[in-house]
Parts: sequence; C-alpha cells; structure tokens
Amino acid sequence: KTSSIHPEEIKREKVPPSVLIKTPSQSRVEVEYQFRRDALLRKRYLNPFGYMRFGTLLEDMDALAGTVAYLHCDDDDPDTVPAVLVTASVDRIELRKKLELNRNIILTAAVGWVGTSSMDIRIGIHPEGEDPTQSILAANFTFVARDPRTGTAVPVNRLEPQTAFEK
Repeated sequence: KTSSIHPEEIKREKVPPSVLIKTPSQSRVEVEYQFRRDALLRKRYLNPFGYMRFGTLLEDMDALAGTVAYLHCDDDDPDTVPAVLVTASVDRIELRKKLELNRNIILTAAVGWVGTSSMDIRIGIHPEGEDPTQSILAANFTFVARDPRTGTAVPVNRLEPQTAFEK
C-alpha cells in the first residue's frame, strides 16, 4: 500500500544558491567580562594560584569563534539549511601576559581568512581601556563547514577585508 503526499505537504529545504561576499565587520563580535564588578564571574574563572583558568577561557573562545563562524556563513534566509560548523584546530595561541582577574577584559573575534570550505577565526583578548590591537592573549580557530545531511564539505562565504587592520 502506498500513500500519496500532496506537494504542499513537502517541506523544501533550500540550499544556498551562491556564495556571498562578506566583510570581517559583518561577523565581528566583542564580549566584555566584567571581573571587577562580578564576584561570581571572578570565582568561576579563578584558579588556585589567583590567575585565570586558562581552559575555561579557551572553551569560551571556542564558543565565541563558533558564533562568528555561524554569522559569517549565514545568508539571512531562514529557509536555508545552515552548515554544520566544526572546530578543526586551534593554533597560534599566544599568551603575552598572565591574565589577572582584577581587570575587565574584552574578547574580540572576527573572520581572518577563508578557504573553500574552511575559515580561520582570530580572537584577541585585551584589558578594558587598552589598545585592542595589543592583545594579551590571541589564538586562531579553524572551522570547517559540513553539509548536515551528507557530512561532505560545503562552501563558505568569501571574505573581503575593508581596513588595513583586517587585511
């Protein structure tokens, strides 16, 4: 026995028709950790030696990089099936100073490079009130885009840097 399905009952899943061109600023995200004001936040990040729990911060950086990757791949069409974005690697981790919890810090993340189906998200951390280009901690997170149905690589949006800093 077969059943008939009316065409209007079939949910169509739209595949992106083309790759877009985006600037780094379109997916840039900044997050401020208010350690001076928030005792519970300080406690969550405090290690036994009085400094920042580095592993906890790396988890947050990975989540932030994932948000930026998603924003970069998004085409603003709710009918498009989003790609599955996976952290492929973390490298170029540069810790220039110990992270202390007596100052607020700002995490800034943006797409820094795009390949065919992968992208690098650069994250820098600087104390509040200091030059954002002089990070005390920086890292690159490489994400790959996969089709949620097949697991195969899918293209990501191109990148067009606008400023000297983005280039």
